[in-house]
Amino acid sequence: MAREPLRPLKEYFTPSKYDSPSSTRLPEIGAN
Repeated sequence: MAREPLRPLKEYFTPSKYDSPSSTRLPEIGAN
């Protein structure tokens, strides 16, 4: 569940395969 610093910002705000289990840590940003 480690996040890479070189990962594009779109990966953080988009429900990708990385953030699938932890997509709830930024619901107001990615969900809405």
